[in-house]
Amino acid sequence: MYLSRILIMFVCVVLLVGCVPFLDSKADISQKNGGGEEEAQQKAIKEIEPHKNFAGTEALEIIQQGPGEFGGDNYDEAKVKKAIEAFPKDRSDEEYFHRLLALIAEDYRPYKQFFEDYDTSIMGPSKGPDSEVQLPGEQEINVLILLDASGSMAAKVPGGVKMDLAQQAIRSFVSELPEDANVALQVYGHKGSNSQKDKKISCSSAEEIHPLASYGSDFDKALGSVKPVGWTPLAAAIEKAEKQLSGQTDAQNLIYIVSDGVETCDGDPVAAAKKLNQSDIQAAVNLIGFDVNNAGQQALREIAVAGGGSFTAVQTGDELAESMEKERNRLIQQWDRWAHRNAVDLLIEGGKMRKEVGDNERAMKEKITDENERIEEWIPYISDITGSEEDTLIRLAKDRRLTMWVYAQETSLHVIGQILDNESDARDGVYERKDEVQDSLSND
Repeated sequence: MYLSRILIMFVCVVLLVGCVPFLDSKADISQKNGGGEEEAQQKAIKEIEPHKNFAGTEALEIIQQGPGEFGGDNYDEAKVKKAIEAFPKDRSDEEYFHRLLALIAEDYRPYKQFFEDYDTSIMGPSKGPDSEVQLPGEQEINVLILLDASGSMAAKVPGGVKMDLAQQAIRSFVSELPEDANVALQVYGHKGSNSQKDKKISCSSAEEIHPLASYGSDFDKALGSVKPVGWTPLAAAIEKAEKQLSGQTDAQNLIYIVSDGVETCDGDPVAAAKKLNQSDIQAAVNLIGFDVNNAGQQALREIAVAGGGSFTAVQTGDELAESMEKERNRLIQQWDRWAHRNAVDLLIEGGKMRKEVGDNERAMKEKITDENERIEEWIPYISDITGSEEDTLIRLAKDRRLTMWVYAQETSLHVIGQILDNESDARDGVYERKDEVQDSLSND
């Protein structure tokens, strides 16, 4: 018996000593892995006991938790009841609350994603009175002058020679445009003569003699070089203008035709003006009829209507200068209407965006309320099954509801605030641009 006891003690000592290096090596491995095994164990525990994933109480933690097994559209009362009946005994009230969340919690991640991804920039306004583009600060104004150089422009009217008077009026008008406006000059009918033998060459003479660029002495030089000699290829000049403005779809494009007669080269200026105005360029074709008879005025008016512009008839040099001045004032008034229209559009656009964010906030709050009601419906049953404190569970439910409610409200207000700021900045940009252009047009 004595020998048996000694043998048993010896075996125990050997086993104990043999375990020591094994335990040490396991500890070393854990330390070398930087606690990786411990994290893996915690993850495994959460997979086995999913309620541990629902222990967070901050809004972002709650959102990150995602839905419970039977949350949202997966809700199944019978399965929830069965799961609650299997809850272990003698656990804390908090654990029972987390276990309930693991069953019926709602998914708030889509709402968080909506708020984070929402684009609060304002997509408006148009750049100018006659164009549909984005930002007023990048506005471009293109003014293309088409000057009739047919032989009849060499005739005299009260005040002087028609060509001289036209050049003076054009120079005055262009020089008072906004500094950043681009101006171009095209002349037509300036080659050959107005005799039958030169009709072909004259009717093909629509030429850009100053490209789109800022106004300067080179424009005056080009304008002063024009001499009236030929026929009136008005349709060809308008078609040429469309090519000149090709690609200028993000600008306010304005065309002014100064002519003392109608088409004499067998073209169709009405069709040409309509095509230009309805193209992506969307240029307005305005005509000033200089010393034109009634029939000619009617023909030129039809071109202006087809080109979405205006027609003005003048008979003298003073009237021509006055008509150009009126056109400048009309541009000023257009910018007033543009500013008002875009301010209203910005208000409407911002209102739609704010409503969209508000609707998302309300939808999230409805889901928070639904979740809270469902939780509180199950609390009495959990208390009966587990013996947990009903009041504690209700308090935890209300805290969760309040946390998520505040998150929805504050996040929504933050996004709406950004929309309002961007809307205000865009509206300020509209009026700043309007004032800038109007000051230039007024030549103060």
